[in-house]
Amino acid sequence: MNHTEFFKSLKENRFEKVYLFHGDEEYVKEQAFSELKRRLVPQFEELNISVFDTGSADEIIAATDVAPFMTDNRMTIIRFIPKDKDAKKLTDYMERIPDASYLVFYVHGKADAKMTVVKDIKSRGGEVLFDFLNEDESARWVVQQAGKCGCTISVPDAKYMVELVGRDMLSVKNELSKLCDYVGEGGTITKKIIPDIVIKNLEFQLYSAYAYFTNGKMQDGFRAIENITNGKDKDQESFGIAGYFLSCLKAALTAHDLLARKASESELISATGKRGYALKDLCNTSRKFKRDELLDGITRFANVSRTKIVFGMSSYDALRDAIIKTFRAVGSRR
Repeated sequence: MNHTEFFKSLKENRFEKVYLFHGDEEYVKEQAFSELKRRLVPQFEELNISVFDTGSADEIIAATDVAPFMTDNRMTIIRFIPKDKDAKKLTDYMERIPDASYLVFYVHGKADAKMTVVKDIKSRGGEVLFDFLNEDESARWVVQQAGKCGCTISVPDAKYMVELVGRDMLSVKNELSKLCDYVGEGGTITKKIIPDIVIKNLEFQLYSAYAYFTNGKMQDGFRAIENITNGKDKDQESFGIAGYFLSCLKAALTAHDLLARKASESELISATGKRGYALKDLCNTSRKFKRDELLDGITRFANVSRTKIVFGMSSYDALRDAIIKTFRAVGSRR
């Protein structure tokens, strides 16, 4: 199940005997775990919850078999996925967990789907996968949380904020808190003030620089790159920027070829992984280039390290050279 299905099950008082909490969205995962804990063990938590960062199956089973103290339930939290004989013992034990006990495997990131314990819990319906929230879910969350702080923000502006900050909800929460403090209770968070308050995620900064270049705004683009590399090792950062531009041009080439043969929207979505505004933007960008220009650009950014060696340039100068040669044709056609 996903996070939405999990929270729905809690509202309906439906609980699994064994859970696996995993996935990349750590903040929502933590909120879900806290809510599960609050509902199952509302009091005397320190006496009715056992936590294992390491340990054998026998130790975990012994802790889970203990009767709850002055409350209805007991929880055992395992912050790793046991292997080998311990995995076998625990999956066998899952058939006979005491009625008052619950096992929760809580791991950072995604668990290996091939592991015995993971497969077993999934088959029982206790897997909860916390993927990053999509754009609409994130925006709704921002609107709701702003309301709880006594502030307002429109859905489009909430989407814009998430675009700037990124999909990690802990970062979104922290930046939203700053915005709410800035406008104060009863205030309105608007698109105009968001960029001045929040810390922008790196991908947004890279895309902004790339967009300047594809729109022929070379000076703005280089200024954006200077902001990205400010205070950092420019040579080292240049390789990452070159890699990002390389991936953008490859996507543009894919869209260019599909558009040339009049591919359907579903084909474009399938091939590029983009949809909605992102797909429209990619298609518009791809139309600004001739096919050979895209191929040449891909070669230049792939060879930034080689250009550095062959011509004795710094990585940063090699990056600038690739940018100028790739995007100047776009600027001249504006």
